[in-house]
Amino acid sequence: MTGNHLRFFRTADGSPRASGDSESDRVLARFLESDIQDDPVTARELLTRLEAPIAEDGHADAFVGNAFALTRDGDTVTLAGHAEGNIESAMLDLESTKQAVSDWLSFVSE
Repeated sequence: MTGNHLRFFRTADGSPRASGDSESDRVLARFLESDIQDDPVTARELLTRLEAPIAEDGHADAFVGNAFALTRDGDTVTLAGHAEGNIESAMLDLESTKQAVSDWLSFVSE
């Protein structure tokens, strides 16, 4: 799990980027870059899904992006790479993930 020690910055061409210190933070940073990208609409959609109550049937909620699948099960979020050659994964706590997505949304909306 992570406390999200992410840093956001832009490349010379203006592309949003993220970096982190721990392995789970680096996986989360790559997820934000590759699957949310520079898209506030996608960030808001994901944040809404993360803030929604758990389904009554108990099934985990999933968000499948370009390179990762994010699965929410209770207070745990799992990021698993699904693109060819991407075997990265991380288990994160829900609150930290919501905060990271919210911070990324603010960053890409600037």
